Amino acid sequence: MTKELPENRIRLILFGTFVYGAILVIALFRIQIFQHEQYSIMADNQHWSKHNLASGRGKIISGDGYVLADNEVGYLLFADPNKITDAPQLADAILEVLGPDKIRPYLQDWKNYDDEVLQRESTDSHHIKNTAREYLISRLSLKLNWVAIVRHLNEDQKNKLEAKNLPGLGFERDDSRRYPEGPLGAHVLGFLGSDTFGEPKGYFGIEGYWDGDLRGNNGYFYEERSASGNPILVGEYKRVDPIAGREITLTIDRSLQKMLEDHLTKGVIDNDAKSGSAIIIEPGTGKILAMANFPNYDPNTPFPEIFESPDADKNDDTPAWRQNINRRNDSIATTYEPGSVIKPLTMSAALDLEKVNPQTTVIDNGPLKVGEDTIDNWDKKHHGVITMIDILALSDNVGSAQVGKMVGAANLYDYFSAFGLGKLTGIDLEGEDAGILREAAGWREIETMNHAFGQGFLATPLQVITAYSVFPNKGMLIRPYIVSQVNEGGTITNFEPEIVRRVINEETALTINDMLVKAVENGESRFYNLRNYTIAGKTGTAQIAEKGRYDSSLTNSTFVGYLPKDPKFLLLVKLEKPRASIYAAETAVPMFMDITRELVAYFGIPPDK
Repeated sequence: MTKELPENRIRLILFGTFVYGAILVIALFRIQIFQHEQYSIMADNQHWSKHNLASGRGKIISGDGYVLADNEVGYLLFADPNKITDAPQLADAILEVLGPDKIRPYLQDWKNYDDEVLQRESTDSHHIKNTAREYLISRLSLKLNWVAIVRHLNEDQKNKLEAKNLPGLGFERDDSRRYPEGPLGAHVLGFLGSDTFGEPKGYFGIEGYWDGDLRGNNGYFYEERSASGNPILVGEYKRVDPIAGREITLTIDRSLQKMLEDHLTKGVIDNDAKSGSAIIIEPGTGKILAMANFPNYDPNTPFPEIFESPDADKNDDTPAWRQNINRRNDSIATTYEPGSVIKPLTMSAALDLEKVNPQTTVIDNGPLKVGEDTIDNWDKKHHGVITMIDILALSDNVGSAQVGKMVGAANLYDYFSAFGLGKLTGIDLEGEDAGILREAAGWREIETMNHAFGQGFLATPLQVITAYSVFPNKGMLIRPYIVSQVNEGGTITNFEPEIVRRVINEETALTINDMLVKAVENGESRFYNLRNYTIAGKTGTAQIAEKGRYDSSLTNSTFVGYLPKDPKFLLLVKLEKPRASIYAAETAVPMFMDITRELVAYFGIPPDK
């Protein structure tokens, strides 16, 4: 006799079956319709293997044809731990070829060592070898399909590892950036580092500003693989070729860059200064022929473990002025109150507005009281009745302040702005600072007078030398530039000089040229002048403000000058906080004259007197 199921139980089973079937249908519908793309990608990832093809970063070349940055062929060693059966044996084989020193850079992050522990343990070669072995074993034992082991292997290291036929290891192209000239032009070039995702990224200088152009576009290829993960020999193959990065040619002259850096390094050390900057421009075009800063660094190792300046004295307990490297380009990124080098700009405004002529006189009988403030001369000396020519030759603050008052705040601001102060020059380098020049509406009378002799606002060395290019250029401002050519696979783009604006009329520019010649012949620099050459220029000794007050013992010393009869170059030299002497006439001027002596020989400029 068959026992029948109760009707309600049958209904429950049928309902359960229906619900289960409905859930299954809905799940299949979701997978096939809404998640089709996702599962299709997953299937492709299992069926296809993608390999990147490095594009190759573009070269950086000097104006005279020397390679300043290129790429060294290298390889990334990676592992597939799923194919590794004996991680310790594989680690020993890798160490046999590469040695522990190649692994050492990875140990600090892996062990979370601080610098002190790493330096202490690095003296124990046996300990380093064991730690490197532990690191490799840990990487080779990870439960992943792909693990990076060591970067930047050379061809020989790759070949030796391949010859061992080690299971689970593979290689990808991993070129490294190389700077053949070492520290030469480091602040112009910048360096190649990594972004937060570990991808190559340029920082500072050309590498930073032109990063997108230099990096190019990586290529890749896909190949079919079997269920076991091995390539199918007769399977499909898809390839997209890499596009190489653009090649950048600079206006920088390698010989002049080397010469300028050598003189700057010596000058900073000899004058016991904190830092220094120097720039050479071709005034008629705006080409940057050389740009140097000290302290310098080597972009091949932009973050060294230890750095000491060439003149570091381990027994000296005075402040360590130059113990740290500086990767920022002070010529374009560090602002300062330029001081008396600004007086020719004030004078040109007064001449252009016909407020004065070179023989106009003012009286300097002592410090000038302006409300509760006092303006005095750099040497505390006063000269009675003085002409406009005398103001520049004597670098007279009291006279300059009176000229600034004649010009007026609004006019002075307009001319300073036209000269390029308070604005980016547009130089094609990463990290340029615009300086600070407040609008004239907020100036008090004392601020107008202070601005007239270079205090109360901030400028970069590049802004100062660019402003000076107006004088040999007959009143025209030329935009400075440092990239002359970009080569994209044979398609060449050339960059040409660009006139920004007329700042002063031609007669004013010629008058300022003459006044600057007299300033050099009769001013503070006369003891160091070159006897056979006419030089137009101006010193600037600017006190540095600290804690709201100017400190007379701390100065920025600047000299800017050129040869007005044959202006093939315009040269600026700046020292920060020189301790050998606070005066530009005794620090920046001798450096300027030494560099100029080499420049006239390089350009073949004959004596003019």
